[in-house]
Amino acid sequence: MDRFFSISMPAAQFVRNVLLFYVLLAPGFAPALAAGGPALMRLLRQVATNGLPVVFAVNYVSFFLFAMTKQPKAGSRDTAFFVLVDVLLSRCPLI
Repeated sequence: MDRFFSISMPAAQFVRNVLLFYVLLAPGFAPALAAGGPALMRLLRQVATNGLPVVFAVNYVSFFLFAMTKQPKAGSRDTAFFVLVDVLLSRCPLI
């Protein structure tokens, strides 16, 4: 996880890693999309047009907070603080 989600990573690389993480590592997801049909149509209609921006926003915050806990200069904050911030931001109505 440290190698794929770092706070010094460019945004385009982050987007690529999130897509790879969810599509390729989810069991059966990539073959279902490759076969086309209903799975691909639902992904394109629902996720790509509606859910993808939310997924990236929430995951950006989550993985950024994860990377912050791994940095030695993260300060004296406890990991529980970052989990609380993650929960609060993921429930934010703006996302």
